[in-house]
Amino acid sequence: MAETEKKVSRAIWARGITVLLLIGVVGHVFYWYWPRRRASVPSPTSPVANLILREAGSEIRVWMPFPHQNLGSLEGRLDDMDSIGRALQELSGAAQPFELPSFGPFRVPPATEMALASDRAATGFVAVARVYPVAAWLFRAAGRLAGNPWMGGGDLILGGREVRVEWRGSLWIARTKGEELDQKIGREGVGPSVMLLRLGSLPGPIPGGLYRLLADGPRMVLTSNLSGGPDSPPGIENLRLEDVALAWIRVSKSGESPVLNSLVAFSGGPTRQVDLPALLVAETGSSVSWQLPGERILDAIGAEVFERSTGRWNLRSYDSESLRRGEDLVAGLEAFARGVGPTQVLTVGYMDLVEAFRVALGVGEALDQVPIFGGTEARRWLAFARILEDMSGISQVFLWVTEPNRLELQFWPAAAN
Repeated sequence: MAETEKKVSRAIWARGITVLLLIGVVGHVFYWYWPRRRASVPSPTSPVANLILREAGSEIRVWMPFPHQNLGSLEGRLDDMDSIGRALQELSGAAQPFELPSFGPFRVPPATEMALASDRAATGFVAVARVYPVAAWLFRAAGRLAGNPWMGGGDLILGGREVRVEWRGSLWIARTKGEELDQKIGREGVGPSVMLLRLGSLPGPIPGGLYRLLADGPRMVLTSNLSGGPDSPPGIENLRLEDVALAWIRVSKSGESPVLNSLVAFSGGPTRQVDLPALLVAETGSSVSWQLPGERILDAIGAEVFERSTGRWNLRSYDSESLRRGEDLVAGLEAFARGVGPTQVLTVGYMDLVEAFRVALGVGEALDQVPIFGGTEARRWLAFARILEDMSGISQVFLWVTEPNRLELQFWPAAAN
């Protein structure tokens, strides 16, 4: 009897230890490898983080902690990361769009941090990752056995570019000819981030500088606030965005006379002339400073522009119905402008992604009808439409930029309207 009890006891212990080991393995995989949102504080002594923390460098730089987990989580919100990447390169004017090869089953190597720096044309780039030690040894060995220089190290051609890949311990480095990994110490005081983004002096309303991506409840927020949380402007509810697919508003205020320029695309509008969506430019001031999308090009195929004045506002559209709706919209614009500081310059953007896709596609297809001159502009709008189509996990996007260098960009998930 005693011997039987001992056997039962040993069996129970063996099963218990097996269960504990399985729980440990599952916990290890989940914590270190399973896709999930994971923030970290960039170290100013890390050569990976310093690719973005230092002031000097390429025009576009990105740093991400635990990239295999954060990108995996991001793919849950976006349908096709590769398609979005190609479209973004088209929008930025990349000379030769390209895709980074994968690391076996991983899009990027399992790493504590990874950074990428590139010029706007994507002719030269540096990518660096601090790979998990065991994974670094496995990738290096497998790459050499398979003759794969992207994993094992060596030279290769990527999108027409000569690329050198090397390992320095667990540090994996890929760079085009002439690019180097700078070892200078960067800035401190950057808070926990899901991603860091540094932009140079690029064309458009987005100021250059360092931005961090953080999680705020259901939202993801890209902000110029490097240590605190989101910082939104007051009075955003006055914009009445319920029936708007896309809005771009700029307020220039000096004293008590704000000057406003806005481009608005209405949601749910019927098809218009030459298949254009319902678009409206509304602005104050004595002269016309903004144009409707593709206005100069679409004039070649007879897209008539309707105009109307109401109070101090000048309204312009491809259809008269949008002018009528614009009269209701300007009241909200006026109320919003009253909340802006006395000398503040503020740019606000809003998109309902489902409706904005319809707008971008309509403008792109209309421009594509114009021979010779419309093709280039049409490709940009159609690339924009492809990005919106693939971002099915996001319902709304808010952007505000306060000169000279404050920015906030909010992404709302589709489940949280």
